[in-house]
Amino acid sequence: MNSKKPLNNLIYTKLLIVLLSLFVISCGGSDDGDVPDDDNGGTTGSTGATGETGETGATGETGATGETGATGETGATGETGATGETGATGETGATGETESVIVWENWYLSVPIDRDPENEESSENTSADKATSIEPDELAAGNLTTEEEEYFYENEDGSYTMYTKFTGYTTSGFGPVNGSRYCRTEFREYWRGTEGEEFQDTDYNWSMNTGTHIMESTLTVVECEGSGETYVGQIHGIKTGSLTNSPATIKLRWDNGDLELEYYIKPASGTEWNSNSGNINKIVIADNIDNNKFTIKVKIEDGRLFVGVICEATSDDGTYVEYYDYDGNGYTYDNYFKTGNYFRYNGNTTASSTVILHKVTTSHN
Repeated sequence: MNSKKPLNNLIYTKLLIVLLSLFVISCGGSDDGDVPDDDNGGTTGSTGATGETGETGATGETGATGETGATGETGATGETGATGETGATGETGATGETESVIVWENWYLSVPIDRDPENEESSENTSADKATSIEPDELAAGNLTTEEEEYFYENEDGSYTMYTKFTGYTTSGFGPVNGSRYCRTEFREYWRGTEGEEFQDTDYNWSMNTGTHIMESTLTVVECEGSGETYVGQIHGIKTGSLTNSPATIKLRWDNGDLELEYYIKPASGTEWNSNSGNINKIVIADNIDNNKFTIKVKIEDGRLFVGVICEATSDDGTYVEYYDYDGNGYTYDNYFKTGNYFRYNGNTTASSTVILHKVTTSHN
């Protein structure tokens, strides 16, 4: 009996050691779970945290914000860029191209060269030797001689240069240097010219006593030598009925950079309208036009004269100003418009004047 007792005690002791070891291992595993690097169990815990990384995978939904990339469809609003087709409204500009600088049928052009040099009876010029008139069909076709093209030609932008100097050949006949006549490159209106060639005649003119008559002419005076004066617009009267005079009733003169209005007023009883000093008013209507582009607006409405000037450089806005009542003062002449370069200098044959015509329009209602 006594020989088995130590053996039993030894067995019990070994079992106790094993149980204690297991207990220690079990407790150590629980504490070290918070240590990410020293223990596999702890690392496994971190792997659990990797599961949270899986949530980061959910940020792959952020990748779904790649749908924002789909807002690249907004780039498709680049189709709005296609509204650059609106630029095609440049066709409106093209509409501008359909508008003529001048309606040829409504005008003829005077240039200061001999109208009929081959029919001169002698080598000397006389008062019968008048300036050349170029008719609408020739102007429209560009059918000008080399000599005529010295005085009138088209520019690259579609405008026209109107050049002149004193040559002696005027619309009323040949005149000498320092005489009473002046040369011009100037348009004269055929107010019904668009109705047919039969109306392209100086016999057809309009009355101030009825209707509204307007001319707008856009010009640039490039240079003006000599006196520094040229007429750029007119309303000219013509012999009518028993009247024997043809008055230059209203004139717009470029005078060394300023724009001046000259207009006839009622003469003394029993006399016709004329340019005698007591029968004409002169007033500067625009200062410092100089060599800038400008537009003259001349209107007769219910027999009254209105004039306006447009010039961006001088801030003139084209507002009409009333100057005179012709109908109310007994004016009965028929009339026509003129525009261009009527050079008021005859002191020599070398000084010249150059005007560019950008556009001219007329209306009669």
